[in-house]
Amino acid sequence: MQVFTLGKVSVPTAGTAVSLATALPANFPSDHKCYPIIVSPPKSNTGVAVFGTSGNNAESPTVVASTLVGAIKEFLPTGSTGIKDSFELEDDSGFGNNLHIDDYALDTAVNGEGLIFVILVR
Repeated sequence: MQVFTLGKVSVPTAGTAVSLATALPANFPSDHKCYPIIVSPPKSNTGVAVFGTSGNNAESPTVVASTLVGAIKEFLPTGSTGIKDSFELEDDSGFGNNLHIDDYALDTAVNGEGLIFVILVR
């Protein structure tokens, strides 16, 4: 198993989703498949951050933080709740790398904020 810690992936302009594929390191497998994707917000976020779909296919619209279109998980700022949230996206088949990183993106309500990602490849 390989562990890829992407650190904080930022959204330069709130409301403009950023594909996770743009944050992958050069040594990430070329098929962009993984299992699972672990997401958490940094404590420094002051607004909502949303993990969701990238719009890579017709069934999945691009995530938008303000409307939650394409949202998989919404993260509130840690300071407003006192809770450091996290989320793990898994494929329930239990076989291999069944998630395609190109299908996922993030958006935020505040410019320059983002989410922390850890991606595992079997």
